[in-house]
Amino acid sequence: MHSVLVLLSLLSAEPAWRLAGEAAGGVRWYTRARAGEAVHELKATALLDAPTAQVWAVLLDYESYVRTMPSTAEVKVLGRDGERVSYVYTRYDVPFISPRDTIVRLEDQTQDPSVARVLSWRATDVKDALQPPTPNVVRVRKNEGQWRLEPRDGGARTFVVYTLFSAPGGDVPSFLVNQVNGVGVPKTLDSLSAAARRLAR
Repeated sequence: MHSVLVLLSLLSAEPAWRLAGEAAGGVRWYTRARAGEAVHELKATALLDAPTAQVWAVLLDYESYVRTMPSTAEVKVLGRDGERVSYVYTRYDVPFISPRDTIVRLEDQTQDPSVARVLSWRATDVKDALQPPTPNVVRVRKNEGQWRLEPRDGGARTFVVYTLFSAPGGDVPSFLVNQVNGVGVPKTLDSLSAAARRLAR
């Protein structure tokens, strides 16, 4: 009976993360397959030389993403549900493909900020009426992930764990999506760190 349980556990286990790349500043990113999907999940880690409180403030300032996040062309907060949940529309202008947009439900899932601050998101259609799909812009329906910020050195620096699963839709080949997602990770983390350092001045 024990051997059967072990076998079932192994069969149901998620695929392991595989190191896919490293960049200056200690940024590392990993990928793994997701069942039934051609696009891979992505995870990145980095130790940012920026205060945790400021990194968190940048992440919560959604409408400033047009300045702090690469390829972000437009952001609108469509609504809030209490203090922890926001519905946000974002349009992206990405090289070589038509513009993409998405509506996500973001949730502050922080339990103990002295251990970690956590911001998760998932694509939703519940606010489509407030921002209907438009011609020549592909609405991304598979988009989920999480920012996890762990304070280091008393909060003077921040260890970041970033996870993402996003399929852009349209006719973009999955191998290209996997490459672009990996290449974009260092830029995203660099932009986040720079914005937090500016805020801390």
